[in-house]
Amino acid sequence: MVINVIDIMQSASGEIAKEFEYNASNDLIVSLPEGEFASPVKVKAVLWMDGKNVLADISLFYTLSSACSRCLERATCEVEHNYFAKYSLCPEDGEYLYKSGKVDLTQSVNEEIVLTQPTVIYCKPDCKGLCPVCGANLNKGDCGHNIE
Repeated sequence: MVINVIDIMQSASGEIAKEFEYNASNDLIVSLPEGEFASPVKVKAVLWMDGKNVLADISLFYTLSSACSRCLERATCEVEHNYFAKYSLCPEDGEYLYKSGKVDLTQSVNEEIVLTQPTVIYCKPDCKGLCPVCGANLNKGDCGHNIE
């Protein structure tokens, strides 16, 4: 996900739009138990110059698959997240480095994926979960235990 700064500078509108599909690492990024990406991460970015800095509006779209937090059946969750990033030759806190005339979006995308991951995923909004007595999946039927 590398963008050449010269492409931005030579753009008639002063900005460029880029789209990428990115195969993010399940091992390094997904923090959910048994979690994995169900599809590539889609990245849409609009970049422009502000002096020597590169500014970017970035949108992420991804789907996670994991065990349901209530019943442990497989569940998926679609995430859409928009954020702003600043790339600088001499970055300060909250900014990213760009060098050799190239902006690499990978670090900021990975950080935003980690920050936007859901902490729980449900197979359905009204998932009944597991019986605390016998462990039966209550979505499949009543197990006979009276749980208050």
